[in-house]
Amino acid sequence: MDALRPDLAVVAECGAAHLPSERSLWCGRRKGLGVYTSLGEPRLLEPYVESLRWFLPIAIDGCDEFVLLAAWAFNHRDGLDRCSDLSTAVDRYGGLLSENEVVILGDLNNNVTWDRVRSTPFADAIAALRELGYVSAYHEYFGEPFGAESRPTYRHPGGRTYHIDFCFVPEHWMPRVTIELPSLDAWPSSDHAPLIVDVS
Repeated sequence: MDALRPDLAVVAECGAAHLPSERSLWCGRRKGLGVYTSLGEPRLLEPYVESLRWFLPIAIDGCDEFVLLAAWAFNHRDGLDRCSDLSTAVDRYGGLLSENEVVILGDLNNNVTWDRVRSTPFADAIAALRELGYVSAYHEYFGEPFGAESRPTYRHPGGRTYHIDFCFVPEHWMPRVTIELPSLDAWPSSDHAPLIVDVS
């Protein structure tokens, strides 16, 4: 993270000790979801939906351009009746999404290629976000359809790769957005590669 020098970073599966002590926010147990920003002090917004666990609505003091919805989705593995997913987050935080400019950023542990075996299709959440004016920065920038991503963000221990990390932004931001997604091979210390979104 130091090498990337991000203004804002959302890091899933990290321990609290791995984040700077200032301008960071962490939620979890042994490992959890961490947010770091150099833009200002992050603070959790109310109402926070505890059943979604690690979908964190965050305001950054001194930064009124957007609200962050940091994400680490567990989907069917959460033990909460499959409600820790993007579809439920869009439903529960619909007011936040419609009343603010929101950036949804993080590890969503999902892809439309698995929709046939999921009770809540990921494509439904993507469509709901588009209706609210949000698009996936990666897919819009590279012009790739969901499920046919040429640049994976995650390598499974078995060796297969998937695109499961996302950044949704207001659609009208896209003329100012550039994307970089380094190869997974360039990040051997992690099973994820960073999705780097620059908004000019």
